[in-house]
Amino acid sequence: MTKTPNLEIFNNSWQIYQEIIRFNYMEHQDIYSELKKYITKNYPEPFSLLELGCGDAFYSAKSLTDTAISHYVGVDLSQPALNLAKQNLNGLNCSVELKQVEMWEFLECYSLSFDLILICFALHHLSSSQKQALLNKCYHHLNAGGALLLIDIFCREREPRPEYLKRYCNYVESQWQKIERSDLDLALEHITSSDFPESIATFRTWAEIIGFNQVEVIYNGTFEAHNAITFYRK
Repeated sequence: MTKTPNLEIFNNSWQIYQEIIRFNYMEHQDIYSELKKYITKNYPEPFSLLELGCGDAFYSAKSLTDTAISHYVGVDLSQPALNLAKQNLNGLNCSVELKQVEMWEFLECYSLSFDLILICFALHHLSSSQKQALLNKCYHHLNAGGALLLIDIFCREREPRPEYLKRYCNYVESQWQKIERSDLDLALEHITSSDFPESIATFRTWAEIIGFNQVEVIYNGTFEAHNAITFYRK
């Protein structure tokens, strides 16, 4: 299986990514606020959560505070990010495991299953076949009644990639005004070279093929790009 591409903006330009998050340009604050409401409402009993590509887990920790989480496993390739994640997750009243491993390798080599799996802004860098394969692997790591929570960038239905890139890059140029020009250029270069989003309709089709019995949109982004969707396993 082809490994997930490293995120240049994360590995090589951590400060840029932190600025994007701080100014809420990818709607992290809104999405994770909605995620906390979702988890609090739907998981009142102890539950386990796997986060693939957890990074520093800053917003995940905020979303999981005061929930019934009993076991958290975070997976990421970056050890510096995992070191930060350890600090950010320290306040959770649950067992925490952090693993420096590629997410494909984790899903292939570990037999653990979870009530929830969370993936944030990682899948849109994969090819269509890789995305579908990863969803399938996640399905088999979910307990009965479990759910996969996907936060990511999506294109519109039947929107060709060139049109998506034009639309999203125009959004970046017009809205990310507090980012230094040189950093903005790096972000735009990353987007044009590495963004391969799918529509929600495409994910619904894949979900049905894999065996998920329901797909629910729990956050609709303001700019028709940043969304959160949930895949449910029977």
